[in-house]
Amino acid sequence: MQPQIFKTLDGKFISYSDGKAVVLDKAELQKSLDFNTAQLSSLPKPLTDKQYTDWGKLNYPTSSFEQSRTLIQAEITKLTETLELCK
Repeated sequence: MQPQIFKTLDGKFISYSDGKAVVLDKAELQKSLDFNTAQLSSLPKPLTDKQYTDWGKLNYPTSSFEQSRTLIQAEITKLTETLELCK
């Protein structure tokens, strides 16, 4: 339920919701809004999926199978190239 807002004679506002009333100061609300907006804009932009993936690849070791696969493929390439030179 949206709160009901009433303006008082002295320029303040009263927010009424769920049987509770709270006095609001418009200048304080604006100050809080400005502060939070500045805080939000100072945060870095969210990372993309590619950035998360790249970070993960750098910071987490690959499985032993992946390491073995890489080493074996490099050895196969080396052996194949050597055999081609022996023809």
